[in-house]
Amino acid sequence: MSEIQLTSFIKDSASVCSFAEDVVSLLKQDQIKSAILRPKILTLWDLLSEFNINKEQLSEDKQKKLDDIIEGQLAEVDEYSLIILNQSHQILCSLFETFLIRMLATIFDTKVVTIMNLAEQKEIKLEEIIKLGDYEKILAYFKVKILKRFSGVSTKDQFEKYFEKLGFDIQRFFDMSHFKPKVQEKFKGWDLDKLISIFNERHAIVHDGEHPLNSLNDLFNRHDFFSKLMTNISIEIYNKFNIKNNLDLPEALQQG
Repeated sequence: MSEIQLTSFIKDSASVCSFAEDVVSLLKQDQIKSAILRPKILTLWDLLSEFNINKEQLSEDKQKKLDDIIEGQLAEVDEYSLIILNQSHQILCSLFETFLIRMLATIFDTKVVTIMNLAEQKEIKLEEIIKLGDYEKILAYFKVKILKRFSGVSTKDQFEKYFEKLGFDIQRFFDMSHFKPKVQEKFKGWDLDKLISIFNERHAIVHDGEHPLNSLNDLFNRHDFFSKLMTNISIEIYNKFNIKNNLDLPEALQQG
């Protein structure tokens, strides 16, 4: 029987955070900054040094211009950390979306009746069914149609129109009562609206060039939230469809 590959997604999400942490840490080192700056732009000082001119020989005005150029370049390198943080956030969102799609596909494979629960009338074309003929091909046809449609709708619709239609109480996805009080307190109020706002951040990164995340802690919190959310969803899938996950959670917890 198919199972939810929960650990793979949590591991990949953690790897993204580790990569971001390592790169941001490197970018704080002066040697690394210098290595990035040197080939990037031929600065005014680089040009003057070729003529054996010392900075002290320049007027104060020229020295200030030179310092402004270097400061501008340093600020640009400092912004690389924000780029890394926000691109990593984008990857975390994509991993979570992939988890949802794979999870839905696993439900379809295990409980085929759920395919018809989510099939839209306009997708049920008699000519296509006759053309496919074979039962397995018909199910595969609708499975692909539904998953493609699911991947194209908003986060709000994914939860409210798809998971609720499958009989899930989506509030339980965001219920942290399986975890210790410290975790419950940390994610108090992190509900569907919060998840939607996180994906709105991704939209701002991709389409508006914004950097809504300012620190590694921002990234770690989103990774932690996604991990807890994927765990909760896996538990609810087990409770409803008896589909296991490879995290081997205690059965008592999964039925809690």
